Amino acid sequence: SFGSKETEKGLTVEDDSIELYNDVFFTDHKKLVEGDEFYELSHDILVGHPDVVCVKTKMVKDAKSSWNKKTFPKTPDKAKNSTHMWQVKTYLYMLRMMTNDMGWRHGEVFYCLSDTPETLVPEWEDDSLHDMSNVPNNLRITVVPVELTDEDVAHMTRRLGMAKRYAEKYRQTILNKCNIVTGN
Repeated sequence: SFGSKETEKGLTVEDDSIELYNDVFFTDHKKLVEGDEFYELSHDILVGHPDVVCVKTKMVKDAKSSWNKKTFPKTPDKAKNSTHMWQVKTYLYMLRMMTNDMGWRHGEVFYCLSDTPETLVPEWEDDSLHDMSNVPNNLRITVVPVELTDEDVAHMTRRLGMAKRYAEKYRQTILNKCNIVTGN
């Protein structure tokens, strides 16, 4: 189990961030919930829960809510090559494999400045870093386009095979240790 004030904020304000995206870009996206198509993606040993899957445009969109004004990437260049981009590429990869549709190539990571719930703001941090009421909506969002290339697919397929071999080798090591301890 993993947790931090930043991830707690992200989970708490995820719907607000998606609504901000909708307001700025005139869309009507909703956070996927259990029971929705593509709520849970799965291929081989990969699993994931994307925020938004748009079947019509074959796009995956993932919301990231920055901790405060200082941690917000103001331009796409400040956020490129992050693990968040690979998260979206992995969702696209799983969708390709699940649907056998190579059209799943494009996605977005969108970073948002959403108000931090009062209960999460540390007393030593200035409240103004967490209150976004004075920032216009169009300045509270940075979109980073993501493309899943054929090279990415080949890389991911290779790495997936390596991960499975490593996991099996590790499993065998543990089983062998257990057999030694129990005398089997």
